[in-house]
Amino acid sequence: MPESTPTPGDTELGEKLDEIAAAIGHLLPSETFENVAIAKALGIGPDKVTRMRSGQIHCRPHHWARFIVHYQLEGKLDPATIGLPLEQFRAALRREGIGVHGASPVVEARQALFDLSLRGRSCGISIMRAEINRRAGGLGLPNPNSHRTVQLREGDLVALSVVAPEPSGHLIILDEQLGIETTCLMPSLFAPRTELHERTTRLPTITDGDLRYFTVSSPEGRHRIFAIWSRDKLPLTWLTGPADTIEPMTLTDKNLIEFAELVREHPNRSPDSVAVGTLDYRIV
Repeated sequence: MPESTPTPGDTELGEKLDEIAAAIGHLLPSETFENVAIAKALGIGPDKVTRMRSGQIHCRPHHWARFIVHYQLEGKLDPATIGLPLEQFRAALRREGIGVHGASPVVEARQALFDLSLRGRSCGISIMRAEINRRAGGLGLPNPNSHRTVQLREGDLVALSVVAPEPSGHLIILDEQLGIETTCLMPSLFAPRTELHERTTRLPTITDGDLRYFTVSSPEGRHRIFAIWSRDKLPLTWLTGPADTIEPMTLTDKNLIEFAELVREHPNRSPDSVAVGTLDYRIV
């Protein structure tokens, strides 16, 4: 067990939590890494999480244990590791092979796309159901069954609304079953052209017929939508023909690795030339 003691005013805690997000963000819902979710896990208020991250209040051993449970690292990382100095903490993540550390290149690719969604420019994404049943009346009690992560059922008909940072450029939409496989929704026969002419895009871009909505299908579990906007058109190695004839394709590991590297390198040439947004949903 790492030897460490409670650190009053651990000014490195925020960086340690960022290191965890950079290692396992591709595996967990995005909201897991937000202060509101962390506060709920620790049993404190979000304002105290902010102060704890910056070292203004204590981070104690019982907090360490709750962090480990919150990030689903039980049996993988000793809670006392969080009390170590930052460089020792980073070394422990590498030594224990947490998340991307020691992982395959395709896992690193998934994490790279998630990392880009946490910094710089972003795209807004929302899911719209074809039919929405609304409660009669106005204000009322909170719905105890509501969830931050969108809940969908097999057979639901849905559309996406994506808001890009600029009214021009190109948009690519990927749908990932977390940690398992990634499918390209745009370009495909649902949305053949990636060129944008306004900031808000509805997907599918087809406005009539059977392709007006996406149909939710199994498997159940956690999924994540990636919206990748770029000022210039990005080459897609997986396209084998006209997009308007191709069903959403499952990307090979090679496809995803090459694409993530392309997106990751793009900001190096022009910082504002790419933006990545995410939206998590669950099929129940």
